[in-house]
Amino acid sequence: MKALIKDQPAPGVTLKDVPDPELLPGHVIVRVKTCGISGSEVSRYRWARIYHAGQPKDMTSVLPRIMGHEFAGTVAAVASNVHGIAQGARVVVQCVVGCGSCVECDAGLPNHCLRRKMIGNDLDGGFAEFVSVPANCVYAVPDELSLDTAALLQPFAIATYALELSRIKPGDRIGVWGVGQIGISMIQVAQLAGATVEFAVGRDKSRLEAARGIGARHVVSVNDTDAGDFLVRTFGKDRLDAVFEVSGNVLAVTSALSILRKCGKVVVIGNPTGLLQFDLQRAVIDQLNLLTVRAYSLSAWRRALTLICRVQDQQSALPIVRMPLTDGVRAFERAATGEGGAAKFVLEP
Repeated sequence: MKALIKDQPAPGVTLKDVPDPELLPGHVIVRVKTCGISGSEVSRYRWARIYHAGQPKDMTSVLPRIMGHEFAGTVAAVASNVHGIAQGARVVVQCVVGCGSCVECDAGLPNHCLRRKMIGNDLDGGFAEFVSVPANCVYAVPDELSLDTAALLQPFAIATYALELSRIKPGDRIGVWGVGQIGISMIQVAQLAGATVEFAVGRDKSRLEAARGIGARHVVSVNDTDAGDFLVRTFGKDRLDAVFEVSGNVLAVTSALSILRKCGKVVVIGNPTGLLQFDLQRAVIDQLNLLTVRAYSLSAWRRALTLICRVQDQQSALPIVRMPLTDGVRAFERAATGEGGAAKFVLEP
């Protein structure tokens, strides 16, 4: 079969012919219909420092690896000891594989399992025609949900988990800083929970227009506006219940802290690119809450699979470029250089 492989601890990926995956006990083989290229995979393509030997996300020991963790397809084969999954079923794959025997896994939090493995990183993933995955990572796709939309479930589940952790309730007013796939998903799930999205901050014009189109009341471009100053002028007196930071910009966190009501929350989802400095005394006086999000819980994943059906018509809010797997190297080049603009690149075997 054809597969897109990260085979060297250096920039790039390679399209190769590789053997079909082996059907292991407790596994199913999925025929991949569609697999999205995530921001983290673009970073691996570029070979960002965080993936180097000795760094926090050292990937050198697992190479070569078929990447791809945002994928959906149909079941091609089922191991004899797996029950309840039928060949031909439409499925989406949850990529966080916990050990299954620790306190975190017992609590439905494989994202915090110290022995977790990630499909597409520690285990071969979905940039291939077929992939073998643990049966407990396979979820049936509802009849009303397309496989193309199901493949976008990962960022939607992250947003759903952030919503659960923040305990947003109907009538709350929130803001979102960062309007990629997770940011757009954050706007969607917040509105499904009955919250008003007062602002969305971002860089790309088409993404900001997408945010406006699905309900953000104000959109702020950091290219031509001092976002922090705008937010203080607009919400400094009429403060918000929560701000979700999805861009990795630490300045966004300090800006958020200045527009939160007492007991308000800033929820950090993006990977920070610097050190955070802020007035801790003021945060204590206002009893502000700083929350962080790592992937998603299994309960958030299941909830997201139901919720995404309700916004399926909005999933085209961000432009999507679909390319055949055989053009995967070119797709990564375009994603890494920004040639596609705000587009989400999706590969189809």
